[in-house]
Amino acid sequence: MLSQINQVRELSLDEVINYAPSIVTTVGSNNLSNIYSPINTIDIIEMLSKDHWYPVKAEEVKAQKQEKKGFQKHLIRFQNDNLQFKDENIECILTNSHDGLSSYQFMLGVFRFVCSNGLIVGDTFDKIRLRHVGLDQNMVEDASKSMLAYAPQLNKNMSIMKQIELNPIEKDIFAESAKMLLFPKDELKDIPLKNSDLLVTRRYNDVTRTLWDTFNTVQENVTKGKIRYYVKNEKTGYTERKRTRLIKAIDRNVSINRALWNLADRMKKLKTVFN
Repeated sequence: MLSQINQVRELSLDEVINYAPSIVTTVGSNNLSNIYSPINTIDIIEMLSKDHWYPVKAEEVKAQKQEKKGFQKHLIRFQNDNLQFKDENIECILTNSHDGLSSYQFMLGVFRFVCSNGLIVGDTFDKIRLRHVGLDQNMVEDASKSMLAYAPQLNKNMSIMKQIELNPIEKDIFAESAKMLLFPKDELKDIPLKNSDLLVTRRYNDVTRTLWDTFNTVQENVTKGKIRYYVKNEKTGYTERKRTRLIKAIDRNVSINRALWNLADRMKKLKTVFN
């Protein structure tokens, strides 16, 4: 279990089930064929524990229809005592559903202690997908070992990002690229965000010029919302102050995190090539 200093604790199985009841489902939804053979996510948790992965966070999508309840997508974040660093923990992230719309997917993530915020790695470590058909314990163990094997490289990438300094123009370019990447043009008409809005730091620790802190600042602002912006009410003629929303949807959160990581990784490559 993590030390008290890191302020993250292992969840009991009962707690995981409480946060994401759909993990106990052992059958697929009614519209699936007989070849679909779901494995209980609890079994996956037990398999991962052999490599010392333990759950620290669990959530599930809210079922919009009664017939979807118990089959919806869920996400579990795992940490490992062997992958603790000074300011971050490298995590294993599992997503799954039993509605036939998602396979078991494993990704690497990073938990950043300073802001209690979870990042998700992008294409530098692609998703490992395991289909529900013919899935066995060896496949899960291989996925776990692949993530453990790549973790040192991920830590190296983070260390490089922490050493790369960005000037104000480069930070602005990063924010502009993130904004264009994450918000459709028609959405920006309704939410007129400026690049500087994404670069507002929420704590003293992030007031630096590194690529790592710029990436984290933008990621936190986008995913946690509450960015202020102003729009004119066409009916009243008054200017209204609004705020962006917290990103709650699992798929949207994953896609945003991966897109931002890829952006940061590409800027890292550009800076290391030309410096």
